Amino acid sequence: MKLRNIVLTMAIIQSINAAHAMGAGDTLVNLGWINMEPNEVSQPLLVTAMGHTNSIVGSGTSLRDANTGALTVSYFFTDHLAVEMVLGIPPTVHLDGTGSIAKIGELGKAKANVPTVESFYYFGTKDSALRPFLGVGVSYAKYTGIELTQHVADGEFLASSKTGTALVGPTIAHIDSNFFPIFTGGLLYQITPKWSARVSASYIPLRLDATLNTQAPVGTVTSEVKSSLNTLMTFFSVGYTF
Repeated sequence: MKLRNIVLTMAIIQSINAAHAMGAGDTLVNLGWINMEPNEVSQPLLVTAMGHTNSIVGSGTSLRDANTGALTVSYFFTDHLAVEMVLGIPPTVHLDGTGSIAKIGELGKAKANVPTVESFYYFGTKDSALRPFLGVGVSYAKYTGIELTQHVADGEFLASSKTGTALVGPTIAHIDSNFFPIFTGGLLYQITPKWSARVSASYIPLRLDATLNTQAPVGTVTSEVKSSLNTLMTFFSVGYTF
């Protein structure tokens, strides 16, 4: 009888440990929601016309917060080391004028594609229910579907008492694509042998470098927007282990 109780107790302990096992060879798929919060530092708008470059004093830009759904796939090479790919639904980001160009309001919007690959280190053991983790990786930021507001698309933002409408005309925009590092910290909680919940915060030193080309009566006028976005991303998700 005692032997039977001991065996039963050991089986229960084993099942509890197995309920939290996640380690080498496992694939973890997470689905959740990302909030992107830029902490922007922008430079004054630079305007180049007829070979001369001037800044619009006191001007600046501000990128609004954005939210989107995201899917991540992680593969555990060991009980502690994993590599993860993040694929999200590209959120629509809105850029507003600030300072001396605040009266323009929204300048335009675009879809932000930011696929990411990261390496993670999970603390604790594969049997731990709660596992903190740290990660570092690389993101590629590409903006598509750029739409300018009417005042910007018509070049009216370049009208002034000094030049009148000499710099005004149809305007198109281009936003540079670039690679950026990403740094992440978070917690994973194993609910069942297959299901888990995870929360994380990531920092990406994103930049926004946009060029506006205006076909004006004096020729092509180039306006440059340069901003350091210093983006904080928070991610809440539910995961399933294969």
